[in-house]
Amino acid sequence: MLNADMSLSLEPVAPWSAPVIGPAAMLGVALVLAALTLWTYLGVTQATWRRVLIVLCLRLAALALVFGMMLRPSFAFTQLEGVETSKLLVLADASESMNVADAESKPSRWEQVNRLWSSAAVQRRLKQLAAEQKVEVVKYLAAETLRPDDGTSVADGKRTDIGVWLHELWLKHGSDKRIRGVLLFSDGADNGTRFPVQEKARLWRGAAPIHAFGAGDPSNAKFKKDIGLTGLVVKTKPVSVQALMEIEAVAQAPGLENAKANINVTMERVEDKKRTAFAELKSFEIKQAKDQRIAIKGTAPKEPGEYKVTLEIEPHPDEANKENNKISTYVNVIKSTINVLWVDRFRVYEPTFAIRFALDPEQRFAVNHKLVPAKDVADPAAYYQLDMNPDVIVIGDISAREFSFGKPEVFDRIKKAVEEGAGLLMLGGSETFATGGWDKVPQIMSLLPVTLDAANPDYSEREIYLELTSDGKQMPFLQLHPDPKKNQEVWNLFEPLDGLAPLGKKVDGAANLVMEKNAKDRIVMAMTVAAKGRVVVFGGDSTFTWRENPDNPEVIRGYNHFWKNLIFWLAKQEDNANQVWIALDKRRMSTDAADTLGFTFGLRGKDGRELPDATFKAEVIGPGKHAVQFVGEKDHQRGSFRGPAEPGEYQLKIKGTAKDVFAENSARFVVAAEDIEMLRPAADHDTLMRIASDSEGRLHPLDEAELLQFLDELKTQVNRESRQKTVYWPNWKHVPASDSLRDQLPGLWNSFALVNLLLFVGLIGCEWLLRRQWGLV
Repeated sequence: MLNADMSLSLEPVAPWSAPVIGPAAMLGVALVLAALTLWTYLGVTQATWRRVLIVLCLRLAALALVFGMMLRPSFAFTQLEGVETSKLLVLADASESMNVADAESKPSRWEQVNRLWSSAAVQRRLKQLAAEQKVEVVKYLAAETLRPDDGTSVADGKRTDIGVWLHELWLKHGSDKRIRGVLLFSDGADNGTRFPVQEKARLWRGAAPIHAFGAGDPSNAKFKKDIGLTGLVVKTKPVSVQALMEIEAVAQAPGLENAKANINVTMERVEDKKRTAFAELKSFEIKQAKDQRIAIKGTAPKEPGEYKVTLEIEPHPDEANKENNKISTYVNVIKSTINVLWVDRFRVYEPTFAIRFALDPEQRFAVNHKLVPAKDVADPAAYYQLDMNPDVIVIGDISAREFSFGKPEVFDRIKKAVEEGAGLLMLGGSETFATGGWDKVPQIMSLLPVTLDAANPDYSEREIYLELTSDGKQMPFLQLHPDPKKNQEVWNLFEPLDGLAPLGKKVDGAANLVMEKNAKDRIVMAMTVAAKGRVVVFGGDSTFTWRENPDNPEVIRGYNHFWKNLIFWLAKQEDNANQVWIALDKRRMSTDAADTLGFTFGLRGKDGRELPDATFKAEVIGPGKHAVQFVGEKDHQRGSFRGPAEPGEYQLKIKGTAKDVFAENSARFVVAAEDIEMLRPAADHDTLMRIASDSEGRLHPLDEAELLQFLDELKTQVNRESRQKTVYWPNWKHVPASDSLRDQLPGLWNSFALVNLLLFVGLIGCEWLLRRQWGLV
């Protein structure tokens, strides 16, 4: 039970309970007693004024005890029963921006928060809440993450990541049953990127409102003007020599909205330090203060290699910090990009799996996946972007009419592209080949290695088991392992195809590559050469089932090898040298301990095949040429590296070894110590207001009266299970449990009657003793 209120209660007995007569009669009795006492000792030699006064006080005190028995005074305590422990969660922003003083000779935001929280009035309210309603305060310091408040911490966090705060707070306390609320003390200068702030704030709606107390002055122009670059990525992947290349930078420009800025981008080749101009923007208009994106297009250098890309913004005259206007990253410029045009209807599995898992991870592939729209287009050649001269054209499970939109001249463009060197791949399905009318398109039929016999055009829905022909065993994209025996074992691991689109018979000069097992007359895959281009037809449309055993790395590698090297072969881009390849997830990371660089790597043989039994050694070389710990996932050919504390240029080196094969490669990246926290130190109470609103809370100024009012409101929010109970002390109406002496004596004692009687006897006895001693009797 918890104390909530206390008052004095009187329950006088009759006739003293009369509202007017009772108190007057008591006063009269006291006066009469005093008068009689004084009259009694008038003229008595031993009765000095001091002795008479002592006797009078003792008699009045005894009379007061008698009046007490008649008035029965007691203290009434109003108590709450059933109150369970609840929590008040507190987040105190401990990032570096809280050290800012918004005005000269004024305390910093951090000092203001600490003074407010430690003030005597606030601490007194918190103690009352703890004593009266069992409210437990759980306080955290918040910056990059949450940490418990140890009472001695300083504001030294490198980031204000409010999304992370609310996310971690939800993980810690989201399942708690009784949370009174969340107090957020911050300047609102949020620069987190890992979690959307408002989405995390909405998690608390209905659970506990977030009440934000805004530190700092959001209207202060002291920290308003600055330009700082916080991100740079190369959007084009991969980048080929002299091809179109796009980069995107992210700038923070508080106070400089609508300002003009000159931007310059250069590229420096790592090998020989040769620098070339990439692009230049004059009078670029900055439209937003936060996360302004700057997209720049230009032409990649003529020579392949690894390049350092540097973007620089010319400083603005009003900038507070001119040292953060330059940013760099790395990009690998390759000899050529294989442009793949994949035309298909919407299918969830076959093209999606092949493109996503096999083609997209390869840097040299640029896949243009075109879905046939529901409505015809005026110019199919323009829709397919045939003017970009695709190296490989893939036609999926669609009819000739769907592909051409009723304009057969597009078939002439396809035939010309193949005859000039482009590869062509046609895939099986229920709506293609003879069923889709392709046998009536002479331009395409003149290129294919099969007849597409229309006598039996229907798609056959049954399990198709594959068998390589002697010609197929020689094709690099069908050699999933360098050992012929193991290659067959990998093919045996694949699930059967779900069906087959009839291909007809082989034409002169073509080669059968894959047949249906136990049905030698049914061709599954065939190839031919049309002028300068290579052509393959494949009657199956369910190779995605080959990935249905994801726990077997041989199956996954085999699937990826099939699709990737099939495209390489069609584009006539087979490698002729051993190569370790490295694909970095990004080329720029921060010194933030939570930032991780992931990368994919592998070892290819001279025929372009992945060597599945390769082993790797990797290291990261940073400033001072010191090795940094490498963490890898060998089975999946993935690695990861956590950002070191020291900024600078780093190099990932990987050495790959297989039987009689050795190769090595490296890739560079930048580790930046971006002081993003002090880049935008201006207070942002709008962010705090949105957070509070999304959680059904309120935004308050950082003021003691506001905080005290909030804490007082908490006192009225009593648990629904609680109830009020009034307890009296002493309890004059206390009834003993029984007539036994053991119960009667405690009952008398608790009711104060026995105590009152003993005090009365003591006073009277003392008065008689003194009178006897003084000779007044």
